[in-house]
Amino acid sequence: MTMRFLFCLCCFGSLSGLTQPSNNFTQDDFFQWVLLNHPIAKQARLLENEAEANLTMARGAFDPKMYTNWEQKSFGGSSYFTLGQSGLKIPTWYGLEFKAEYLSASGDFLNPEQKLPLAGQAVAGVTASLGQGLFIDERRATLQKARLFSQQNEARQRIIINDLLIDAAKTYWEWTYAYNKLLAVDQALQLATVRQQGIVESYLQGDKPAIDTLEAFLLVQARLADLNEARLDYQNAGQLLSNFLWLDNQTPIEITDQIQAPQLTNPDNPLPSLDSLLLAAPAHPILMYY
Repeated sequence: MTMRFLFCLCCFGSLSGLTQPSNNFTQDDFFQWVLLNHPIAKQARLLENEAEANLTMARGAFDPKMYTNWEQKSFGGSSYFTLGQSGLKIPTWYGLEFKAEYLSASGDFLNPEQKLPLAGQAVAGVTASLGQGLFIDERRATLQKARLFSQQNEARQRIIINDLLIDAAKTYWEWTYAYNKLLAVDQALQLATVRQQGIVESYLQGDKPAIDTLEAFLLVQARLADLNEARLDYQNAGQLLSNFLWLDNQTPIEITDQIQAPQLTNPDNPLPSLDSLLLAAPAHPILMYY
């Protein structure tokens, strides 16, 4: 049985501008489609933006801050007081905060504690935590948590991608198995048909009894029923595989009956040993997440 590979859009859309995968739809080609356009894969990539946004917001706590406060009160044509305060604060990672500000005060009823020279007063200083907050404070703790959250999101992203690819790989190989089973059953039908023709010819030549032609006919019918069942299993497997295929604009792709999966062969490389799996276990994303 000869089959060629073809994609078609589900419900609506067109294939114009779509790069067609190769006729031999390998697992690597399938994974590329899944990682590129699957909604879950795209959602996992958003975790990078979320972690970067949290880290940027936490770093913003260490940005220099300019401020200005202005208070004024007037009544009955008299200026009670006018108070101004402008300055710049520069926080640092080590818990020190440098400050420079300018103060001004004027008015007929100014509080004696608030009186300043006519030109105002410039103030410069530094604030340090000597007790609580000396080694860690809310600002530094938030930045550290944001950095850890970034690493955690990276591990979380790998977990989501791994789970997606595990499900995708299982579906892909079930589809590949269904395709190879279809090829095998079709070949069995062809062989049974050739056998039936040979037995019928032998019967006509007087070499076989008539009962043998009936047995050969029943075998062909059984193989034909197996072929119909295998074709249905293959179509169902293709529908499940289509769930993992999307275009960039979130349009689902459906795989038609005319598709070619790779034929199963003996693997060239042996399976990894248990020791190699145990050595790789500490780098598992779930462990890295915790």
